[in-house]
Amino acid sequence: MEIRLSNGVEVREGDTRILLDPRRTEPGVPTLVSHAHADHVPRGLKTSSSLLACTRPTADVIRARYGGIRRPVIVEFGEPMEVGSLTITAYPAGHILGSAMFLIEGRGPSLLYTGDVNPLGGLTVESPAIVPRADVIVIESTYGSPRFGFPHPQRVRAELALWAARVMREGSTPAVLAYAVGKAQEIIAALNRLLDVPVQADPEILRVTEAYKNHTKADLVASPLGGHEGGVAVVSARSKAVARRLSLATGWVILRVPRWADAGFPLSSHADYAGLVEVARRSEAGRAYTVWGRTRDLARGLTLELGMEARPLSSRWESL
Repeated sequence: MEIRLSNGVEVREGDTRILLDPRRTEPGVPTLVSHAHADHVPRGLKTSSSLLACTRPTADVIRARYGGIRRPVIVEFGEPMEVGSLTITAYPAGHILGSAMFLIEGRGPSLLYTGDVNPLGGLTVESPAIVPRADVIVIESTYGSPRFGFPHPQRVRAELALWAARVMREGSTPAVLAYAVGKAQEIIAALNRLLDVPVQADPEILRVTEAYKNHTKADLVASPLGGHEGGVAVVSARSKAVARRLSLATGWVILRVPRWADAGFPLSSHADYAGLVEVARRSEAGRAYTVWGRTRDLARGLTLELGMEARPLSSRWESL
C-alpha cells in the first residue's frame, strides 16, 4: 500500500486507488468523505459517477448544507466494505455527527485515516472517537501544537450559558457565532440543556439542525431568528450583523478573542494537542503521518512523547 497528500489523501495498492476527503472527485476513483464540513466535502458530489462513500448522517447533512450528493454509498460504523483489493471499515471520529475514521487494510500494514477527530466527543455526536489498532496512522493536526490545550467542554458550555444569562439580565439578546455544521448544533443542545430560554437560529443553521434531528438523541429546539423577543441567538457568519452582543465559539480563541466579539469560548469539535497524542497512542501505530494544520509540531510531539516514526505527509508516494 502507498499513500500521498495530493488531491486529498490518496491511497493505492496495485490497481486499486482511493481518495480520502479530496478537493474534487475524479472519474472512476472511489471517494471516501469523512464528514460534512466544507473543507472535507469535494466538489462534484452532485454529478460524480464514481463511488462516493460516507455515513448516513454525513450524507443527510451534505444534502441539507450543500444541496445534494449523487447516489452515496452508505457505510455503517464497524461494518467492512470492500473496494478493490482494500477492506475499509468506518469508526466514529467524535468530531461532528456522522464523522468517521477509516481503517484501511490490504496486503501489507494497515492504515488508519482519522479525518478530523475528537476523543471527548460532544453532545450531538454518536460517541467519542473509537480508535482501532493500526500499523500506520494519518492524523489531522488542526490544533497539533502544544500551545493548544482546551478546558473541558463541560466547563466551556457552562461559561457560555452564564455569559448568555448575564447578557439577558442586562436587557440584551446574546448571540453566539458558530459554524453552521456541527458547532451550532452543539451550542443549541448546550443551551437547551443549561438554560430555560428560547433559542433562535438563522436559516442555514436550522436546515442543518433538521438533518441532525434524524440521527441524534440530543435536544435541538430552535426557532427562526427574529421570530420573537428574548432568548439566545445562534448565528452563522452571514447573519452575525444582527447581533449587538456577539460571542464566538471556537478553539481559536485560545490564541485571542477578536475585538469585535463580546466574549470568546474555546469550544472545539477537534482534539487539542493532548487529545491528538492520545488518539495516536490508542492506535498503537508505529508510524504516523500528519496532515491538515500544525503538521510539523504534531509530528515532533508524537516522536518525542510516543517514540513514533512521525512526519508530515507530502506529495511524494510513501510505501507502507
